[in-house]
Amino acid sequence: MMGAASLLVAGCAAPMPSAKPLGRGLVPTTAEAPPTGKKRRDRIAHADTKSHGASSAADGGATPVAAKEVAAAEPADTKSKDKPATAVPQTANAQAFAGAYSGDDVATYHLEGLPDRVEKDPNAKLTVKTTDPHALTFVLIDSSNGSDICSLSGKITDTGTTIDPGQKCFEQSGDDSSTSATVTEGTATVDGNHLVFEMNLDFSMSIGDRDLTGTLQYRFQGKR
Repeated sequence: MMGAASLLVAGCAAPMPSAKPLGRGLVPTTAEAPPTGKKRRDRIAHADTKSHGASSAADGGATPVAAKEVAAAEPADTKSKDKPATAVPQTANAQAFAGAYSGDDVATYHLEGLPDRVEKDPNAKLTVKTTDPHALTFVLIDSSNGSDICSLSGKITDTGTTIDPGQKCFEQSGDDSSTSATVTEGTATVDGNHLVFEMNLDFSMSIGDRDLTGTLQYRFQGKR
């Protein structure tokens, strides 16, 4: 910046068995005929008792097996439900901004009653200082003589780096003219060694007996 005025600016089932006996006639021989009377009833009762016992044993044995299968199907470790969510990346620490930057800036004036005016400085300079991990000081420098134009404080939050509003900058006074600007909003971003600093200001100028008001847009970009 070359002075205050210049600076204003992402399944298949198994087959059923045959109903017809294999290898035998349809009518059994005498030797093969089933016993009759009491003996036959006793055998039937005994067979029923054995069948019932086998069924109970089968039922009783199935439960532990099924329980083991269910247990095996359950996840071995349920602690994953208690794992915290992945932390959201935080904005860069203040130290990432610190340094002296050289680049270019653009200042655009919007003054009532006058056409917009744009001023550019290809030799602009800006220094960033740190006071704590979440606080910054931006020092705008007059490239024509190396003097400080103004120092502006900023803070780092989870949503980005902002310039505190209400701060004064670009104040000049002379015999017949004066200028002043007040920050309304501003941001800063850093990517490696590259810095972008932007802000909007309410601007006023007095020339003789004429007072002019409007806004100033300022943008700096540079590298360390």
